[in-house]
Amino acid sequence: MRKTFKQTFKIRNFDVDFNGKLKLEMLLDFLQDSAAEHARSFGLSGEDLLKKNLAWILSRYHIQINQYPQRGETIEVKTWPSQNKGVFTLREYEIRTSRATYVQATSSWMAVDIQRKKPVNIKKSLPDFPVQDRRAVRDDFKSLPDSNRTDIEMRFPVLKSDLDFNRHVNNAVYVHWAVE
Repeated sequence: MRKTFKQTFKIRNFDVDFNGKLKLEMLLDFLQDSAAEHARSFGLSGEDLLKKNLAWILSRYHIQINQYPQRGETIEVKTWPSQNKGVFTLREYEIRTSRATYVQATSSWMAVDIQRKKPVNIKKSLPDFPVQDRRAVRDDFKSLPDSNRTDIEMRFPVLKSDLDFNRHVNNAVYVHWAVE
């Protein structure tokens, strides 16, 4: 089991916005894809968890973008789990090119019992997997403040293409809606 995982992506025409820069939702897809491939190497892919009546649920991201990758560039996504805290496991990311680090991110995930619809204790419910005591972004993921104000409200229909294999709206879709 490798503590870190690296995956390379070429930024294609349909990955970018009208300025030729990587769309935010595509950036999240690259992070998620790299995390999924790394989890697969531990026997903890989404498919592996489904066999145990569990599913991965993304709780939060904290992403620092220094520079957006551009069309035609090749990026490397590096990811590793950094901590297990009760029902949460933290996963870190870096996106680099040969010239610079473009993105650093951290994410918080839960494994949820699908039938009970409740999170499970990571250490008690999943096999051990290596963590690296290094954070890409320091964030304790404290509770977000309540918002009493709504500036704009829009409704978006949930399309079949918005659903992942768990039949839930994928996290990158929520970001796409927010950007719209």
